[in-house]
Amino acid sequence: MRSAVVATICTVLLGVTTVAVNAKLPAPNPNFPIVVNTWSGTFSNATAAAYKVLSESASATALDGIEVGCSTCERDQCDGSVGYGGSPDETAETTLDSMIMDGETGDVGAVGDLRRVRNAIGVARHVMHYTDHTMLAGDSATNVCVCLCTSPSSLLSAVCSAVYHELRQTLNAALID
Repeated sequence: MRSAVVATICTVLLGVTTVAVNAKLPAPNPNFPIVVNTWSGTFSNATAAAYKVLSESASATALDGIEVGCSTCERDQCDGSVGYGGSPDETAETTLDSMIMDGETGDVGAVGDLRRVRNAIGVARHVMHYTDHTMLAGDSATNVCVCLCTSPSSLLSAVCSAVYHELRQTLNAALID
């Protein structure tokens, strides 16, 4: 059943995107999708992309809207905390986390510590639909992704690399003092 209301709750913290779908809310008009996003600015492109999918395709589901909206944010890097080029870890590697939930069925798919893959929300959806798992992390998440949906690629950007080198200099200076 196509959901008329898509409510997204995105929590962005150090590159973590959590998404919940609530398809149980009543809608005044079942042919009018509503997409809710917590933030404005660069996140507005994600909202517009989700709305476009839901309003232009009669077969689009709430999950389609969520995936397209989140993947837009991942691609655009929104505020620099989502998607490739996000905050690197202490080894200069950016890893991604993402979760998607179907509010009608309660099905969940999630990935954590996803490496070398840019479409974290797509991989989370693949975990939900094509595996017996709820969450995969690290190399397990990356391996499923390579088998099911895409090829690995670098998540580093020039900004991400500069952040890492600045962090290393700060840490090295603190160790010397």
